[in-house]
Amino acid sequence: MNREEFLRQFREALEGKVPEQVISENAAYYRNYINNEVNSGKSEGEVLRALGDPRLLAKTIEESSRFSGGREGTQGTYRESYGSAADYREEPYGSDMQGTQKRVTMIPAWVVAIIGILLIVFVVTVVFNVFMFFLPAILVGLVVMFAYRLIKAILK
Repeated sequence: MNREEFLRQFREALEGKVPEQVISENAAYYRNYINNEVNSGKSEGEVLRALGDPRLLAKTIEESSRFSGGREGTQGTYRESYGSAADYREEPYGSDMQGTQKRVTMIPAWVVAIIGILLIVFVVTVVFNVFMFFLPAILVGLVVMFAYRLIKAILK
């Protein structure tokens, strides 16, 4: 199978099941993806094998369109919904040694800010408590030093 046959099967599998705009956007995405991968040195056959069955890809897009209510204009490309195949690079033995892919979870900025503030308060508290722990020794040292200099000045 070549890229044109892949895209033809992909379009045929989606015809009448999703809006034409969705078909066009996704077909353009896969055409660009295949071209980019071939330009980066992979063979066309290798890229098409990695993408898998075009009817299965079409079924996934059809299902996601049905899930979104099939409203035209609300369904983006497959890449916008699920990311691209390039977003899931396989490691030599699979992502977690069992072949499942890792997902990255983003932490909201407000959570990071709260954690940062709590960390700063914790550090300041620890530094203050350490200072307070050693304060008596520091005061005794200052008194001894002052007394030593006073005695030394009197004896001169």
